[in-house]
Amino acid sequence: MNGKRVLFIILILLALLLTACDQIAGDDTEAITAAGVVEATQVTVAPALSGRAAEIFVAKGDEVAVGDPLFRIEDESLTAQRNQAVAALEAAEAGLETARAGVTAVAATMPAADANIEAAESSVVVAETAVAAAQAALESAFANVEIAQVQYDAELANARLTEQPNRAISWEEPLSDEFSTPPWYFQHEETLAAAEAEVESARNALETEQANFDAVMSDARFDDFRAAETRLAEAQASFLVAQDLRDREIAQENDEEIDSYVQSLYDSALAELDAAQLNYDQLLSSSVASDVLEARGRLATATERYELALDRVTGLMTGAESFAVQAAGAALRLA
Repeated sequence: MNGKRVLFIILILLALLLTACDQIAGDDTEAITAAGVVEATQVTVAPALSGRAAEIFVAKGDEVAVGDPLFRIEDESLTAQRNQAVAALEAAEAGLETARAGVTAVAATMPAADANIEAAESSVVVAETAVAAAQAALESAFANVEIAQVQYDAELANARLTEQPNRAISWEEPLSDEFSTPPWYFQHEETLAAAEAEVESARNALETEQANFDAVMSDARFDDFRAAETRLAEAQASFLVAQDLRDREIAQENDEEIDSYVQSLYDSALAELDAAQLNYDQLLSSSVASDVLEARGRLATATERYELALDRVTGLMTGAESFAVQAAGAALRLA
């Protein structure tokens, strides 16, 4: 629009100038030289984008209208840039969809995550409760250890006080005719170890005599004598019961009938006892009876030896070796 106006003004000025020149010169053909200034509006035409012109559609001085193309810029680089921009846009849109899908997936896992968090918090509470209980148990265990230690110390002190008179007596005991060493010669632990060794020896002897007795009693040659022994043992048991029954005072009036029945039981038991004793005495003279009596005597002796050995060990369990101290020590170890 501006370019057309400029051209229009220029043409008007040129027409006025020519008219003036004709009037001055008339028919004179001589040229007239004049100086002056012609005003005009210059318009700079430039594309919105820079680039290299591929084609020019107008020449200098051509009249153009609004919207007429003047030239064309090479568009290879612009097309490449546009393609890059389109690709970047598509990539961005794909990234946006991926992000939206990720958000949807995360949103879908939120309930499960919340449940896991609640479960974890519950586990923490349970663990804290367990720790507190364990701490309480530990403190209780420490207290039990202290109590057990006190009980052990008390039992040991009491055992030592109980043992003290025996220790004093051992220094005053006269020298035994059978021993060349005084009572205080061996340490208490040595004496106890020797007594325990005797218990073991007595146990072995008892087992041997028990086996010998079982062999004798299983021999068919001794059946008659064993039957006599059994009859005598049962008769003695019955007589003792009848005797105890007869010796009781029955607090009842008119108890003649009861007394008569009790007396009959007693008489019957006594008669059986006499008969069993006579039968037994008649078999004592046989060689069979001698073997049985020897087996019984040896077994009874071995049994009593073992019991005496145990009694001696028990008697030596004083002081720190007493059963009360040992029990307190066991309780202390378990605490």
